[in-house]
Amino acid sequence: MAAAACSDSTTNEETPASTTTPVTASTTTTLAPGEPLSFAVFDPFSADLKESLRQGDIDIALLFSTDGDIAANDWVLLEDNMGLQDKENVVPLIRRDANSAAITEALQTVSAALTTEDLTELNRRAAQSAPPDVVTGWLESEGLIPFDGPEITGEITVGSTDFTESLLLAEMYAQVIESGGAEVRRFMRFGSREEVLPALESGDLDLVPEYVSSVLRHYDPEVIPPLALEDVLAAARDAVDSNLELLEPAPAQDTPGFVVSSETAERLGLTQVGDLAHLPERLILGGPQDCPISITCIAGLEEVYRVPVDVE
Repeated sequence: MAAAACSDSTTNEETPASTTTPVTASTTTTLAPGEPLSFAVFDPFSADLKESLRQGDIDIALLFSTDGDIAANDWVLLEDNMGLQDKENVVPLIRRDANSAAITEALQTVSAALTTEDLTELNRRAAQSAPPDVVTGWLESEGLIPFDGPEITGEITVGSTDFTESLLLAEMYAQVIESGGAEVRRFMRFGSREEVLPALESGDLDLVPEYVSSVLRHYDPEVIPPLALEDVLAAARDAVDSNLELLEPAPAQDTPGFVVSSETAERLGLTQVGDLAHLPERLILGGPQDCPISITCIAGLEEVYRVPVDVE
């Protein structure tokens, strides 16, 4: 099935879309096989892929977990109940010389409140309204502004990478710190991760939103991230530039995930990826060309979840 060019995404385009890391036997389990999935090729995370799911031409799509179209269409993100995907929890990355106890406390109030569902909904709203206004509404609804912690003094420069979700996250950090009393300079849509992180290291930026496994992979490209979030976070903290520190991550994750329509989920009782291992009927999975060899896609479905997939 042909695919059109990828649309302007509101999700974590800086997150690796897929990897080809082999799965070891220790991560597998035994499940009774059901009907196999069929596979259709699409451009990664594209508008054509989502339109095909919307129209019912496919039954499952590999999308970023915080894609705003999930909320807009009332789709269901299947829970990764065996930890197939990297831990891409949202996390503040800040220069040590720009941080303070008050800033840390302010940022941790944001991280503690932010869920994957929240971020998905914010991405949906940002497609219709100005991202700063969307952020203000969410922060106010969560009681996070005005910040009622210790006064924050001085000046801090907040930046984001060049996609909407990063802008939303950076704006959260900026508005909370600003409401605490600091002067905030904004450099939104600064560029790619490869441009933003050097700017952070050099001091052109002080604070940016990041994703735990992506930071680890940036500083240690050969690494295979651990399965547990606390282990990934520890490894990433060891790997980052010595002038930087990763604070506490949010529950919110932006990682590839398997998405179905609410009708399909209800009809077949689908809530977890593992449910795909014993389907009573054949469903069609839409994903990128490298899906058959990617641990985040078919390779992981087959080896970790024992989901049978026909790729021809």
